[in-house]
Amino acid sequence: METRNLVLIGTGDLNDMRMLAALLEGNEYDVAMASNSGTLREQLRQRQPSLIMVDAYLPGVDVADILHAMKSDPDMAEIPVIGIVPAMDVGLRQTLWRSGADDLVGRPFEPDEILLRLRTALEARHQAQESANLETLLFSVVSAFEAREETKKGHPERVARMARRMGERMQLSPADQEALYKGGILHDIGMIKVPKHVVDKPGALTSEEFELMKLHTVWGERMCRPVQSLQRVLPIIRHHHEQIDGKGYPDGLAGEQIPRLAQILAVTEVFDALSSDRPYRPRMSRPEALRYLNEYASRNWLDTGIVAQFLKMVDEEGWPEIPPLKHESLNLDNSDTPGGIRDKKTPA
Repeated sequence: METRNLVLIGTGDLNDMRMLAALLEGNEYDVAMASNSGTLREQLRQRQPSLIMVDAYLPGVDVADILHAMKSDPDMAEIPVIGIVPAMDVGLRQTLWRSGADDLVGRPFEPDEILLRLRTALEARHQAQESANLETLLFSVVSAFEAREETKKGHPERVARMARRMGERMQLSPADQEALYKGGILHDIGMIKVPKHVVDKPGALTSEEFELMKLHTVWGERMCRPVQSLQRVLPIIRHHHEQIDGKGYPDGLAGEQIPRLAQILAVTEVFDALSSDRPYRPRMSRPEALRYLNEYASRNWLDTGIVAQFLKMVDEEGWPEIPPLKHESLNLDNSDTPGGIRDKKTPA
């Protein structure tokens, strides 16, 4: 038997309460009711509603405060809240929007509009939950790859933290900062489809092996594309191996054609790759890794401005820390690609 959605209605207007309850129960919703703020809080403690409808004039409380509290509570933040307001009260509408209302319905009520807004809010919540579940699944794939590849352990999280911190320092939007973090976690997820003997090869790759390796960016984007919440992350996954000179992969984008977030992640990814052990070379020391970042910028592989900001971040914050070296570093002065980007000629 399919579970019915529970709608919690908070209003001190008994006529509105009866009308809304009859409308929703007649359309296969379960209904809980609260006529004041105390009852509303008690209902929220005892039950987990699928959606909340709350009157802006609910007795005993400033509804804007209730909205803010609910949206700040991790256990309640995902529950859609529809505010009930007078149709012509523009100021009150703006207050509820700012306080976190997911939608508003105006008095006098239009039954069809109410049902449409409920269905829309619940569908949005369902899609968000599905996206969150798929994100969790994809993060598990990354963890499985880390468990398989010893030299990749911790790499996604370090890249993610560095990229997000760069976004903070560059005063990017919260959405872009989140995309950088998720992009850091997921940027190499497509590597799970690259044959293990290619990933683990200690020497230079053949032309065929290198073509397989390059496909991890395309595969990763395809794996994440169905997840609605990752749409902003897709260009990062696909384009983090593009180069400013247009000689990167998979699409050979150049300069400003490369999405800005992908350029930021490329710098943090290359730095962490340089300072980590790989099957084809030992890690570099921190000074060497920073020196190579500068060199790659001068060769027009990485964006000079982003590299400069990364170096400034490291200089000012003394972060990220790198574990002690296990080996002496290789001299890679004659390599043809960035140390974090492997090619078929040089085991960079």
